[in-house]
Amino acid sequence: MPTPTYTLIEAVTLATSASSVTFSSIPTDGTYRDLVLVSSAKSDTVGYSIRGQINGDTGSNYNRVTMYGTGSGTGSGTTASFYALAFSASGNLSTVNFDLMKIEFMDYSATKHKAVLSRSQNSDASFSSVDAVAHRWASTSAITSVSLFLSGAGNNFVAGSTFSLYGIAG
Repeated sequence: MPTPTYTLIEAVTLATSASSVTFSSIPTDGTYRDLVLVSSAKSDTVGYSIRGQINGDTGSNYNRVTMYGTGSGTGSGTTASFYALAFSASGNLSTVNFDLMKIEFMDYSATKHKAVLSRSQNSDASFSSVDAVAHRWASTSAITSVSLFLSGAGNNFVAGSTFSLYGIAG
């Protein structure tokens, strides 16, 4: 099997705090099969996790299965008919450290429901976890935009947070 080639589609480094980050120049011409979004982000407020929406879809079209581990235990769960992708199963985005996350959008332009896999590491002053989440976006539309934001109104990603979207040739 050939080694996948990652091609940078767009990179964002926040110069100031921002409530969301949106990638809207996603090609659907068959250039790529999958998308990978990598972030290193921090929040300005304690207690909030990263959420995402595809193509501005705010309907109850996102389902997920989660698993996580902390220094003191493990857990898992499911959520059906949610309004957004929810990337953290156990923890919230740190206000102390830049937390890492990798999100994979499988076969993003196919006319079928989309599988989205995410892995993240959350590490604040008093809590840390490693999370894995499998999502299903119940739409047959091609993914043309992805927005990331924090749960809870008025919360922001801080300056210095980075977000990079890659296309992977199939």
